[in-house]
Amino acid sequence: MTQTKSDVISKNDEVMSNNVLDSIMGVQEAGRLWGMRENKVVNLCETGEISSKKLPTYHPWGWAIVKNLFIATGDEEMEQNVLDNVIGIQEASELWGLQLNHVIHLCQRGLITAKKIFPDPRGWAIDMSQPIPTVEATRKTELFRVMVGNTPDTVYPTKQREVDDEKNAIKLAREWSSKYKDKYVFIHYYRSTDGVMGYLNPYGYDFKGQNWASEFKK
Repeated sequence: MTQTKSDVISKNDEVMSNNVLDSIMGVQEAGRLWGMRENKVVNLCETGEISSKKLPTYHPWGWAIVKNLFIATGDEEMEQNVLDNVIGIQEASELWGLQLNHVIHLCQRGLITAKKIFPDPRGWAIDMSQPIPTVEATRKTELFRVMVGNTPDTVYPTKQREVDDEKNAIKLAREWSSKYKDKYVFIHYYRSTDGVMGYLNPYGYDFKGQNWASEFKK
């Protein structure tokens, strides 16, 4: 049976939140809330039967959907105002003049007002009305991830930990290298100010990682 916009929205009688992103959900959440398959929710978005906005992404679930404003306010103009304040990773990158990877990093670390709405590295809805993030505001400009793996590529590390400075990263890498002599230990490096990524190796920084545990192997 075909459902109208009123039919769908009326299934959610929550009170509208003051937080823009609290009034937004993704395709999966909408599917669970309304008892629908994801492709049905996407179809409702594409046909304009529910208040939604397509974020700049190739992912089919890249829609920001208004939860409850129609039933809460009866004001479709207010629904659109909420959606106008919601942007994706690409839009935030262009608006703020930041690298895409940096915006993703800010979302993941909870340093800006954002909400994950679909399963993709770029699957974040961001509140456009917030102040432009600055280096001073985010503070943690460098991130070191120490990883232990069974293979040289460490695509699927068996153990990993994030630290905020070079000294502690090196200390941890040497500690784990001594403990896991038969494994591969790498330090992945990320600088949030410009999105630069690479590796911190025993002999300096490079785009290619070197195994810290090599010196402990017989």
